[in-house]
Amino acid sequence: LLKLTARQKSRSSLCVRCTRGENATGIIFSRFFSELSWYLSFELCPPTTTVSSMLPRLCWRLLRKTHGLHPARSGGSRLLHTQFRGTAPHVVIADPARFEEKLRALKSDGPSRLELIVDFDGTLTHYYNDDCVASTTYDMIHEGGVFPARLQEAIAALVPKYYPVDPFLTEEQRLAVEVAWYAEAHQLILSEAPTRAKLAQCARLSSTRLRRGVPEMLHALYQMGVPVDIISAGFGDMILAFLEDRDVLLPNLRVVSNFMAFNHRGVATKFLGNAPVTILSKAVARARQGRHRWEGYGRRTLAPSNVVLLGDNLTDLRMAPDALHGTVLSVGFLNAQVQCNLAKFCSGFDVVLLNDGDFGFVNSLLRHTMGRWPRIGSARESVQNCLSSYCAWLPAAPSAGESEVEQEAGASLG
Repeated sequence: LLKLTARQKSRSSLCVRCTRGENATGIIFSRFFSELSWYLSFELCPPTTTVSSMLPRLCWRLLRKTHGLHPARSGGSRLLHTQFRGTAPHVVIADPARFEEKLRALKSDGPSRLELIVDFDGTLTHYYNDDCVASTTYDMIHEGGVFPARLQEAIAALVPKYYPVDPFLTEEQRLAVEVAWYAEAHQLILSEAPTRAKLAQCARLSSTRLRRGVPEMLHALYQMGVPVDIISAGFGDMILAFLEDRDVLLPNLRVVSNFMAFNHRGVATKFLGNAPVTILSKAVARARQGRHRWEGYGRRTLAPSNVVLLGDNLTDLRMAPDALHGTVLSVGFLNAQVQCNLAKFCSGFDVVLLNDGDFGFVNSLLRHTMGRWPRIGSARESVQNCLSSYCAWLPAAPSAGESEVEQEAGASLG
């Protein structure tokens, strides 16, 4: 029924032509194209191959029903050109059946019971900046020359003292090492008398970038009344300044991190809390500040919330214990050392995104879960792109009844 001849033109481009028989239907082709895209995302496609029905119905259902993608017609044949972009992540789902079950549960409960828990450094932000590792929130104080170079040198001198951590230490011992490291670094920062104005200047001059699609996601979740918890072992005041400078510091957003106390002159005097928030203590820090914040969003529920969890470290999975929540769908950003860590990430996260890519896939999951995606005022980026963030599709011409947003999405997909 289907004949597929695939020729790999380059590492990042694949041209696929298929010829349909007289009995081939649009549903068959819709499923075929979607399965092909997921097949390629797993990097299992050799130069010439035949794609079989190896993946669950979720893949093509998301594309056909939720996003309305269908191949372009050209006489008796159809042509699909798939182009992987440089910032496109590859999607790895170790257990598609479990993933589909969780996604179905999230969609059934809807946005009224949904909550987003997300890490900041390397998750909301890109891990790489050009060919270098991007600055974390603690590294941002060294950018722009706002603080003297001696601060950076003093903090860098702590690295050989505390890192690498002895792998034979227990978790309690490693936590003690992290706490001591943070305490010394915090004292060095306080010694330079940082102010809110200086932190805002550092955030404005920082070269670190939010991933493409993050602002649209945060604004959409705000309009839908979905709370967002950013739980970070980084510099909380810098996170707030960074988000405010990018116009995404919204009322439904809460940051759990390391914050400073400021005096009446706006100068920092100390770091708040009895212990710093480290990668091993994120769950404790979140529990200490309270888990439910429904009152501020016009709703209140006693039922456990469903969670979409985003992180770039296996310890981020602890931010949403299964015992305290309903359904937890986890997405891991594996930014570096893929060959060493992929198996571990797949055993912990439901979805693993590679290649330091954008939020196209995450936004599509959220859109599918919530049933709709609010239109964001000046956002020109398409939001109906399950795999279109990574693939340039050739969709059919939009019908007269499609909205302006859908037409823009069709143009960008083409």
